[in-house]
Amino acid sequence: MRGRHGFTVIELLIGLAVGGVVLILAGAVMGQLAADAGRVVRVRDALDRRAEARAFLTSAFRSLQVGQGDDDNFLGSAQATEFTARMETARGWFEPRRLVLMGEGGRVLLRTVGEGAITLFEHVDGLEAQYLLTSGGSSEWLQGWHSPSTAPVAIRLILWWSEKERVESVSDTLLFVIGSRG
Repeated sequence: MRGRHGFTVIELLIGLAVGGVVLILAGAVMGQLAADAGRVVRVRDALDRRAEARAFLTSAFRSLQVGQGDDDNFLGSAQATEFTARMETARGWFEPRRLVLMGEGGRVLLRTVGEGAITLFEHVDGLEAQYLLTSGGSSEWLQGWHSPSTAPVAIRLILWWSEKERVESVSDTLLFVIGSRG
């Protein structure tokens, strides 16, 4: 009897079938990994944009000007805040700019009076601004502030996010301390 050298056709077909199944499963796993990596990048980018927006607002509120010029009054309602702040220009120096912070069309916008608007936050269901009257344990948060000569101690922005993956609304509270109060 002679020894067997090679594979039968059935053994080759079984090997090819097993290899094909392994390749299909590997492709599905790799596709899911690519989709998950893309989701991580999108979430990271969204968090970066939110952090940059918070830093920008912190800078604007710390450089707020009230009562130093003709148009340096502070106007605040639950839906919008209007104030003058010293903002950096494209040339690198700081100039007073009249700013309006407001919610519109699922976004929080910062409009520069006489110029355009930038989107600070996206996918926002709601925005509420509140204004701290004084510092201390018995201080009050007000729904509005209108003064030509003073600003509140701090501003609290409450944002309701409309994330697609979430069933219920998620809120975020941002607190900004005012620099000079006029």
